[in-house]
Amino acid sequence: MITPASESSRNFRDEIKHCDAYELYDSFSITVILQLEDTGIIKKGEFGKFIEKTDISSSGDMPLNTGGGSINRGQPAYMSGSVYYMKVFYS
Repeated sequence: MITPASESSRNFRDEIKHCDAYELYDSFSITVILQLEDTGIIKKGEFGKFIEKTDISSSGDMPLNTGGGSINRGQPAYMSGSVYYMKVFYS
């Protein structure tokens, strides 16, 4: 199945695992899992194994939504991009 995450990451699948940190859209808890799978960062159905052995904290192996994501901050409507920008570049 083609999803927005799989379609938009198609051209950089090999490089995506070299990112220093990940800020993924998280309208629901499952959204982050689906994006990790759809971008090829983890294999489909292996999130449980991944989260058991991977430190996703800000100082961990793979920092993931270290500010708590939108679920933590709330949904600032069309300002989400600005919130992420400020978090990444000014934290």
